[in-house]
Amino acid sequence: MAKRKYALLTGSYLLTCALCVASLARAHETQSASSSTGAGESAKPDLFAVQFLDASQGWACGYRGFVFRTSDGGRSWERISSGTRDPLLGLSFHDAASGWIVGKSGIILHTRDAGTSWEKQTPPRNRHLFSVFAVDDHTCWTVGDWGTILHTTDAGRSWVDRTYGKDLVLYDIKVRGDELWIAGEFGTLLHSSNHGENWDAKHTGTEATLFSVDLDQSFGVAVGLGGTVLITRDGGQVWTPASDPSLDDDRALYDVKVLGTSAIAVGDCGRAIFSSDAGSTWSTIDLPLDIKLYWMRSVHLSSGGRAVAVGARSICLIFDNGRLSQLGFLPILSSSPTPLQ
Repeated sequence: MAKRKYALLTGSYLLTCALCVASLARAHETQSASSSTGAGESAKPDLFAVQFLDASQGWACGYRGFVFRTSDGGRSWERISSGTRDPLLGLSFHDAASGWIVGKSGIILHTRDAGTSWEKQTPPRNRHLFSVFAVDDHTCWTVGDWGTILHTTDAGRSWVDRTYGKDLVLYDIKVRGDELWIAGEFGTLLHSSNHGENWDAKHTGTEATLFSVDLDQSFGVAVGLGGTVLITRDGGQVWTPASDPSLDDDRALYDVKVLGTSAIAVGDCGRAIFSSDAGSTWSTIDLPLDIKLYWMRSVHLSSGGRAVAVGARSICLIFDNGRLSQLGFLPILSSSPTPLQ
């Protein structure tokens, strides 16, 4: 079991469409090759997370400790120092000043000044952390390997270990009011309505790894390996496979965001799908052929149907209502705002 879990981060999977296991495993393989050839700082790092606070302000993070910031909706980015070279796998900002980033071997970084400085915090266990959610400037949740669930209510001065009782990799956590949702291995969807004191494992009808879950009111979506798309329309009580024939595609989906009745999901080999009617119908977003060689690991959906996705080799894609409007690569050597390349 330990070898299988370690492979999620350092496995020897090739970055090809045929071997779609987990973007994190393949990202490590790609970046290790870049380092061995002396590419160093000029090699474009894989990006694992993106978040926007509004239509303008956004953040992204990824391999080798890279952190980026944008103030124009993702059209230009600046790199900021994180103080680490460890892979950074998840981020969440509560407001423009306060946020957390998590990553490999339990690294937790916290900023109170919009990323000008970062405080390295000490978790109770050094497990890989894949997702984080900042509830406010002092409350935060993070999840990861070996069923790890951590929680702070004092801005990270101390972290409470609420690790789940089963040996599972947990990939995503969302907090929606008093409701907490976690997605993970073997079709796992965990729900808590009492701030993580107890967890209810929802029936999903699948053993496929679920990489992401998101809900807005009664409508929710969970996605994962094998192109799995699960839908709820009753606030998460019942989850059923999406029935749209256009979803007959086994390319993995790594992230999903829901806003109102709209949803967007991104994943392997350039796969991106969009729904504007609470998951009743879905459209596959048309991308240039060469972009289909890239995976996308994270997406953020804003009001008006605008979305920004990031992934392999610092790729960044901007969508408007399910259509690609701009694509490029983040300027990894620039410490001042620079347009997508």
